[in-house]
Amino acid sequence: MRHEDPLAFWRGCAWSMLIYVVLTALAAIALAVILFCATPAHSATPAQLDRWVATHDLRVRKAEVIVRAFYDHRGRENFLPHCEYLVSEHERLETEGLRKGYTHARGYGAAWWYSLVYGGANFSLRCYATAPGNCAGPLDVKHWPLVLQPDRNIRWHVEEMWGFYKRGVRGRDLCEHTFLPASPRDWGNGRFAKTDAKHRRRIRRAYERGELP
Repeated sequence: MRHEDPLAFWRGCAWSMLIYVVLTALAAIALAVILFCATPAHSATPAQLDRWVATHDLRVRKAEVIVRAFYDHRGRENFLPHCEYLVSEHERLETEGLRKGYTHARGYGAAWWYSLVYGGANFSLRCYATAPGNCAGPLDVKHWPLVLQPDRNIRWHVEEMWGFYKRGVRGRDLCEHTFLPASPRDWGNGRFAKTDAKHRRRIRRAYERGELP
């Protein structure tokens, strides 16, 4: 004769409830991590916003130091008024990517540095400049009709470089892939490498002189 444990039903219920609670907690933790990684600026805490603003401002100041040192063109050709837009476009794509759950987007805000290297090596960051092959400055955008308006030129370039960043390209390789996608390499006896090194030396000097915090 089969004897059933009168407590078996309740033990089963207890185990089911425990499993449910554990799974719910894990889901909540995962959601919290996702939201933390992709929190848009408008919902950030004051402390988060302060850190982001400080980082953004420092990036812009570094870009301005470099432009004043090496690319101080006159009139409308001057890139200086567009430094903040360049930095903001990189940060925008990183933020949008993280909000969508794209972990590969992390760090693209800091890649503004290589856009500055790219433009400095190719067009000396000269706005409205042109070159054969439908290329236009300040960031050597190849397109017809020419993309001459600086903000459109910057956005076009930053989105083009973003395509390679999403594929895992990092560092100065971003310049080489953007310049020659079919056969990435430096050019002009190492112009990207030399421009990168020149910019880095200037930033180090700026810190030594107290020009940067």
